Amino acid sequence: MDRPEVLAQLRAWNYQIHDQPIAEAAIAVARDPSRPTNLRLLALETLVSYLGARLTGQVEFSPRLGAQPPAADIPDRVYILSRELATDANPAVARAAKNKWQQLTDVVPRLASLLPGTLTLVNVCGRKFRITNSSRIDLSTELAIAPERPALQLRIPAEATRDIVVAARDTARLLFAGREVASAATGGECR
Repeated sequence: MDRPEVLAQLRAWNYQIHDQPIAEAAIAVARDPSRPTNLRLLALETLVSYLGARLTGQVEFSPRLGAQPPAADIPDRVYILSRELATDANPAVARAAKNKWQQLTDVVPRLASLLPGTLTLVNVCGRKFRITNSSRIDLSTELAIAPERPALQLRIPAEATRDIVVAARDTARLLFAGREVASAATGGECR
């Protein structure tokens, strides 16, 4: 499967119709390390297209449903697959999957299921807080410091820590995908 024109045609067909058997086949191909790299990448790209045009960069994108429409759990399965393949032994597949995982998390954060402790918020002192992201991808968060103020939008890099001083009175709340994942009270004066 090294012929670019065949892959281009397959990509076009996959963007034109969304069908459960096609999705199942794409999942199987993407996971199969014995398949050619370019075919595995096409399978992953095909699956991501099931989540919408915004993720594919395709302007002319309005697929038809096949004889068996995609199951409701396809978005979750695609997200999990991209996260799993981010550690694939094939570096090209791992890199592409990590990029798709990041993209899916940014565009459809509700799909992300963060393990407890992935994002933490601790008070360092006074109004200085430390946010830690232990995930392998960047995460976009919100820091709510007061009901009357808009939440601060913060992007926390993968496997990194960020300190921030805010005008919190009592408690700061860290939100991801609109859900509170951590909170911390203001502390004693910094020295």
